[in-house]
Amino acid sequence: MRPLTRVALLAAAFGAALVSCTVVGGDPSGDKLHAAEWRLAKAEMYRDLALQCVRAGDSERARRLLGQAVDYDRVDAGALRLLLRLAHGDGDLAEASQAARLLLEVEPEATDAWCVLGAIAAAEGRWDDAERVFRRATATPAAGPEPWLDLLRLYRQQEREPAAAAVAAQLASRFGDRVEVWLDRGAALAAGGDWGEAAAAYRRAYELEPRHQDASARYVLSAVVGERAAEAVAFGRALPPRSRLDNPELTLALVAAHAKAGDSDNALAELQLLDVATLARPRIRLLRAELLLALDRREEARQELEAATAADPALAGAHAALARVHLAAGRAVAGIRALRAAIAADPRDPVPHALLAAALAERGEIDAARRHLGHAQTRPGADRLVQAVVERYPALSAREGPEDER
Repeated sequence: MRPLTRVALLAAAFGAALVSCTVVGGDPSGDKLHAAEWRLAKAEMYRDLALQCVRAGDSERARRLLGQAVDYDRVDAGALRLLLRLAHGDGDLAEASQAARLLLEVEPEATDAWCVLGAIAAAEGRWDDAERVFRRATATPAAGPEPWLDLLRLYRQQEREPAAAAVAAQLASRFGDRVEVWLDRGAALAAGGDWGEAAAAYRRAYELEPRHQDASARYVLSAVVGERAAEAVAFGRALPPRSRLDNPELTLALVAAHAKAGDSDNALAELQLLDVATLARPRIRLLRAELLLALDRREEARQELEAATAADPALAGAHAALARVHLAAGRAVAGIRALRAAIAADPRDPVPHALLAAALAERGEIDAARRHLGHAQTRPGADRLVQAVVERYPALSAREGPEDER
């Protein structure tokens, strides 16, 4: 009888595992493969099953299967590397640390393992250890920008500006043509409120890698926040339509660009490029309703807002927008009810308090209106809104202190 080949043995074991969802240990009776060969076959089977779980989004089961694969083959760098990535991504620092150390036994210059150990040290507040490990990672022969970026973020977190500037200079010199470097630079500039320079950094990242989803979306958003909406709109028009299909962040950024430019029609057209499931999300419904209101399409807006509040009763903005629709249509009772729902969802927002004060004043309920106006005026930045309500209803000028009336 011919000995079973490794491939045949693997196929047989793999089929049995799929049927029973368990794998029986031990060498199969009668086969002539060496025990070490059998262990390699089982490790390969577990790794293949783990990859299926990764594709299915079951990280926890994938990690268990990879752990079993490593038990049978402790020098399987591929299984260790995947286990390292999944454990770190899931926040299991103990398992990630163990996987990193095992990987370093197999590949002493594994940059990703060093980086994970550095990240774990930083997460635990061991700053000196983190710096040492990140420095070790930058010294590996195959080191790309990743360990340098980790070191830069560590220095920023510690507010060590001279050290951060030195690492940033190293990054620019060594890896100036890598998209990751420009994305990090853009994020740092945006965090500091320098939106113009952030947009320029993100634009450079896009030029280096046009298919990078974060680069295009972040560029558009930074341009919008930096008061360069027209530039963002022009950028969007030059993109191929397919660029939106798998990048909802870009689509929403372009919606914001058109809205900021005062073009609600094109903002709405961009929004419609999102998939059906995304369009059904309450916050996206609220966004679509606001665009419809800007186009005076109130009935469509009302339908979107009612669907949004039904799906998420705690979405205060949707209740407030729905109140505006009702009040504009002369449905005072429905408008007041919606404003009370908005206040219940977020008592701190001055806008529904001020709108409710106006609605109550319109009905002659001055005392109740004053109380809600008092709530509004205690919130920062609400002075102009409160003043507008008082100018329309002068009887409210004698304000009382806020009370919790809804």
